Amino acid sequence: MPRHYGPQMTEQRVLEFDRTEFPHMLPPRGTWKHWFLTSRLFHTWFALWVLMALVAFAYYEHWTRSTIFRENLPDRWTVLLHPIQATQEFIIAYRMSSRIGDGYTASVRKHGVDDCQKRASYRKAHGGGDDQGMQWWPDFERKYGTMVVDKKTGRLTDDQEVKKEYEGEVFWKVVKLYNKWMNN
Repeated sequence: MPRHYGPQMTEQRVLEFDRTEFPHMLPPRGTWKHWFLTSRLFHTWFALWVLMALVAFAYYEHWTRSTIFRENLPDRWTVLLHPIQATQEFIIAYRMSSRIGDGYTASVRKHGVDDCQKRASYRKAHGGGDDQGMQWWPDFERKYGTMVVDKKTGRLTDDQEVKKEYEGEVFWKVVKLYNKWMNN
């Protein structure tokens, strides 16, 4: 019991005071209202469920607006009037969309594998050997020289005038340091 001014309170008065609800204050301890308002576990679960519901709604809205199967999705009235049919239509559209996405991912991966194979054959053709990675570049540079990207054409070039344009740039300094390090 907090300290108060006045006569000493009896045990019965203290129990009544603990169970009394005062305006603009928390309910007394031991009541359901007090547990509901002060329970950290309940508020944590409630906040997480609200956030998960918002994430699910945002994902659903983004997917429905960006999918190519928009016309196959049920409209909002169908969801309210025939929820089972609407769910089945949504699942069918989602499966078709995921198949398209899987095909796109497979083609991108195949393109990457083909690109790696082309690079390996290029390294073999230019004396790089079967080694993977950057190990073969020093031999390649000694044989063919250092090349830079021409800003006008966007192509690799060995032109000395283009190299002079790069003299002040950090990229060219790094290339020079790398060449010094590799030649020593």
